[in-house]
Amino acid sequence: GIKIPHAVVSAQMPGINAYASGTIDNPYLLISDLATKLLTKEELTFIIGHECGHLAMEHLIYHLIGRNLNELGKFIPVLGPVLINLVNAPLNTWSRYSEITADRAGFLCCGDLRVAQKALMKLESAWSDVSNVDLDKYIDQSLESLENMKLGSFKEFLHNHPLTPKRLKALQYFNDSDLYYRVTGKQRPADIGLLPDEILKKKVDDLLTIFK
Repeated sequence: GIKIPHAVVSAQMPGINAYASGTIDNPYLLISDLATKLLTKEELTFIIGHECGHLAMEHLIYHLIGRNLNELGKFIPVLGPVLINLVNAPLNTWSRYSEITADRAGFLCCGDLRVAQKALMKLESAWSDVSNVDLDKYIDQSLESLENMKLGSFKEFLHNHPLTPKRLKALQYFNDSDLYYRVTGKQRPADIGLLPDEILKKKVDDLLTIFK
């Protein structure tokens, strides 16, 4: 539902990354030079689709509000940091959900769960070779470690993106959901039960709940 974005590839953007700006009618994408060199075409499709998802859902308006409030708080003596923390907590929670939504958009664009997951892994690991990583094992072990590490919870609470293992697991849930097959129109598998909408939502909520 958005126009084709005007895209710029820049060597000044660090790492494997992409960034969306503009509006549905005038969308812009900034893509790092490394992303075009180190990602496959299919993985790059996921990354671009993710950013287009932010544009389509008009997430950028709220991202801009959050950034401006943060900047404004810096100019208010004493109360500034307190106000920033009060505003950031709900904004960061919303932002983490917005990333899950954008990941789904990227997945719909590339059409392959493993491609989407490997693209996210490359975003996190940059130069590391993830081609031989057992993704299911990595996800399970990482989520188990997070359950036992409260320090990771505090780190995630202050961050506006979910931790990568949670994003990978959320994509799995979406792949196995009734919603995915409704959206794509693909033939539903006869051998597995699909997650109903309310169960999908609960699983994602549980995944993104930091302090349990």
